[in-house]
Amino acid sequence: MSTRIYVVTDIESNRHRLVRAANQAQAMRHVAQACFDVEVASQDDLVKLLSSGHPIELAGTGATVGMFEEVLNAGGTD
Repeated sequence: MSTRIYVVTDIESNRHRLVRAANQAQAMRHVAQACFDVEVASQDDLVKLLSSGHPIELAGTGATVGMFEEVLNAGGTD
């Protein structure tokens, strides 16, 4: 399997890392494993984070999705 060297840049800090990997996804996963922990959200996590203003983000789109935004904007409750 051939590899390339990728530059992975932290957008917030502008820190760069060079990673040899088979593809971009593998390079990103390598860097993310050192920076993040991922697990399924519990009901308590959802209640705490949503009530403190954390939005739910839709993976793969780069956009943030507000769970009840459409209902609130329409003025409905159903």
